[in-house]
Amino acid sequence: MGLADPLKDRSFAMKPIRRAFRWGLLMLLAGGLALPGFVPARAAAGGLTFGARVDLWGTQVEAALETAEETHIEWLAVDFDWQRIWPERASGFSSPELETFMRIAEARGFKVLVSLTNAPPWAMTPAGPDALITAAMSLLLARTYPAVAAIEPFPAANTAAGWGSAPNPGAYLALLRQVEAMLAEAGRPLTLAAGGLAPAESKGDLTEAEFLEALYALDGAPQLGVVSLRPRLNIQTSSIQANALRLPAVQSYEEVRFAMLQHGHPESVIWVTGFGWPGSVRSAGQQADWLERAFRLMNAQLYIDKGFFAQLNPPARGAAPALILSDGQIHPALDELMSLLHPSDYDHAQENSGGANAP
Repeated sequence: MGLADPLKDRSFAMKPIRRAFRWGLLMLLAGGLALPGFVPARAAAGGLTFGARVDLWGTQVEAALETAEETHIEWLAVDFDWQRIWPERASGFSSPELETFMRIAEARGFKVLVSLTNAPPWAMTPAGPDALITAAMSLLLARTYPAVAAIEPFPAANTAAGWGSAPNPGAYLALLRQVEAMLAEAGRPLTLAAGGLAPAESKGDLTEAEFLEALYALDGAPQLGVVSLRPRLNIQTSSIQANALRLPAVQSYEEVRFAMLQHGHPESVIWVTGFGWPGSVRSAGQQADWLERAFRLMNAQLYIDKGFFAQLNPPARGAAPALILSDGQIHPALDELMSLLHPSDYDHAQENSGGANAP
């Protein structure tokens, strides 16, 4: 499905979008006035919502979506690799992979988090991704695909690798405000998962806490109803068992939560938008144990609303910890986690299929 450039093609520029662009441009020229924040839904009483990321260019995509439906996974996440999908502004974009995924997601009632990544040169400025163009891209995705329920603009924005330039909290906050304003003006408000905060990797990167503190110092609280994290969980199952409350990942969560509370923002929540077992956890049994314990660990933090496993389906090349195996079968880790989350459904399915406990 070919999609026109919303900044150029007049056939796309319907009246609500023209108003949104005009207002967005005025906001940009005026220096980014403070905007009322979009208030996200609070965490469900049932605790942490488990979701998973789908690799649009990986294998077993349809099997992954079928499995997600069967195992009651309601939230899925995908990367919108902007450079890969729309490298040249003049060409527009056509992505059969995205189109197929979104069509199935809508038909099956999934809610989708879209992570905008890797802005192409035509959508960049010296300070990072262009706020107005990013807002237009977000609106295009929201209006084209009804399944889109949330957008994560440029995860790892606290790093040069994620932002595409030196981390810039002021520019990132202006971008969040622009995206939020344009979506609201067009009548398609979405949850914004802000930051995708990741461990600092290179000189010049900001730590998760430094970046978040800078956003709060710039009066960014209205845009921080949901703060997203991409923690590095380089831990062994034995370390989870032995010292769960002192894990580096939990310390990262607690630092972010502390900043929220220090700035009078207790209603804000965290989404962990990508996590997976490290390469040192090799056997299927260890991986199943790791995922269950990692879920329990996050579920114990009441301010963590959602957790997305990093890879539901296998990548096209290379190895990654995926919950759907290369032959389309379900990894034991997902099977065991679902037995924990939905015990009555799991027991019923086991009885109907003549499972291990059947007579």
